[in-house]
Amino acid sequence: MYVLSFEREIESFLNPLKQSFGYKYTVIDGVGAYFESVLKINEISTYCVTLLIKKGQLKVLGEDISVIKYAGGDLALSGKILKVECCQ
Repeated sequence: MYVLSFEREIESFLNPLKQSFGYKYTVIDGVGAYFESVLKINEISTYCVTLLIKKGQLKVLGEDISVIKYAGGDLALSGKILKVECCQ
C-alpha cells in the first residue's frame, strides 16, 4: 500500500531532521515532507499548506501537495515540496 510505503520511507530519513526555530521537519526531494509538533493546519491547498506551530507558523509551498497522515501532532505530506518558510 502506498501510504505505508511512504511512511516507511519517511521514517528512514528522520535522522537528519532539520530545525527551524526549534521546529523539526524533513523534506524528501520529490516525495513529500514530515513535520513534528504541528498544533493545527491553518490553510491547505495543492500548492500551499500553512501550519501553526508553538513559535509561529510554517508555510509549505510546492506542487500537488496532499495530506497523507495527521495524528498526534505529526504531519506527513506528499507532493513536490519547493520551499518551507517560517512566518512569525
